[in-house]
Amino acid sequence: MVQLLKSRYPGLLCPEATEVLWQWLAEPFQGSNLTEWGVDGDLCSSFLSSYIAQHGESYPYTIGEDMSIDEKTKMLLYLSSKYLVDVPSGHNNPLEKHFFWRPWRPLTDSYIQVRERERERERER
Repeated sequence: MVQLLKSRYPGLLCPEATEVLWQWLAEPFQGSNLTEWGVDGDLCSSFLSSYIAQHGESYPYTIGEDMSIDEKTKMLLYLSSKYLVDVPSGHNNPLEKHFFWRPWRPLTDSYIQVRERERERERER
């Protein structure tokens, strides 16, 4: 997770924010406790959408360069919650199919549908 965030959002990763991210990742059911960490999902989504509208959707994003450590930390937790699913299961149990998500699209805060992805590929040709 940290490597994914580092490659896509390098400006958000500072030692302090990364340390909090590791603490959050170590807790059970990360997605359900974002508010306990002071993360406002609507605010993060809005901020990210504004950034993308100004700079485009191409990775890596330079978001975070002018953010405080607290803001970087909250954005990292928000982004992590979009990429991760906590699966309450034992070791070596098969993963149920409803845990497989479509790729996340930050601009619309939605998950890409298979048909939409195929249309995008056709447009690129």
